[in-house]
Amino acid sequence: MSSYHEIFIRTNNSIERLVSDIATAADCRMCKLAAKDNPIAYAGQTREVAVEVELHHDFEDDYGINFSQYPIVITLRSFESDKAHEEAVARDIFENMAAIGGYAMLLTFDLQRLIAEHPSGSA
Repeated sequence: MSSYHEIFIRTNNSIERLVSDIATAADCRMCKLAAKDNPIAYAGQTREVAVEVELHHDFEDDYGINFSQYPIVITLRSFESDKAHEEAVARDIFENMAAIGGYAMLLTFDLQRLIAEHPSGSA
């Protein structure tokens, strides 16, 4: 199994607003995916990195990280498997989402390492 950067999100915003804010934060166009068996609901790409949004996940709390409190996950995958670049893009999206506001978030790597946390009073 490959390791990726993930942004876990909790918000009271609508799905439409969430996807719009992700598109703005990532500077990319997000497309809705229609496949029923695919957990990825929306996808886009920016700076040679895939941006994949799942509106729910089954990750259990682990490594002291409360995944269950953040039901939405954005997975970032570098097309070139460049983890440093992937992390830089993930951090940029995370910081842009924090600046937009209305989101409580965790930025992780490989579901094991918590990189950053953004508490938000409105989420």
